[in-house]
Amino acid sequence: DALMQCSLLVNADLSVERVLKHIMQEAKALVGAEVASAFLVDHVRGELFSTVNSTGSEIRIPLNVGIAGHVAATGEQVII
Repeated sequence: DALMQCSLLVNADLSVERVLKHIMQEAKALVGAEVASAFLVDHVRGELFSTVNSTGSEIRIPLNVGIAGHVAATGEQVII
């Protein structure tokens, strides 16, 4: 049901930030997480950035740093 709701929202809403916020909230609920972030790639700066996260502020990290950076740089899935 959560996946269907996200799919409907993606098709109904043109605001990327609102869609990402909704997907993040659904994902948090599905896995029982307290915090979450949705990252996008800034190819020009070589960074991942998130304006949709549990902190409410922008987060930027280099593409080669941490698990998120590894996944973005290699495209490999990582199960933690």
